[in-house]
Amino acid sequence: MNDLSELTNLLEKYLEFDWPEKERDRFVDFFPGGSFNKRLIMVTRQHVIHVLEKYIRGEITEEGLANWASDVFMQTTTPIALEPGYADFLAEVLLELDELASMEEKVFSIEYAKSYIQSLKNKEYDPNSLE
Repeated sequence: MNDLSELTNLLEKYLEFDWPEKERDRFVDFFPGGSFNKRLIMVTRQHVIHVLEKYIRGEITEEGLANWASDVFMQTTTPIALEPGYADFLAEVLLELDELASMEEKVFSIEYAKSYIQSLKNKEYDPNSLE
């Protein structure tokens, strides 16, 4: 994939979890990884809230949520940036969600997802959290 706009569109679609969960491998195969040195898109609190809301509505599974968080976090060096002022908090949330994948007994309840959403909405801007 050489076209930056195509890659940017793919990343936007991935961040919104706007794709069938079973097609994850097809998306992840296109991620450029460490050899890519250009920022194309930014993960915002709203992206994470959107995906958590999809989880609450039952549109994605716990495994899908964990995989999404892992994939996004692994790309945050490039080409995905974290929202300035919230980067540290977003990294923390993505890592916690990523840990779901390695947990033997899945325990991510709807109430827990709702509390994450509230925390993301209420988090104050931190000028020292600029990635």
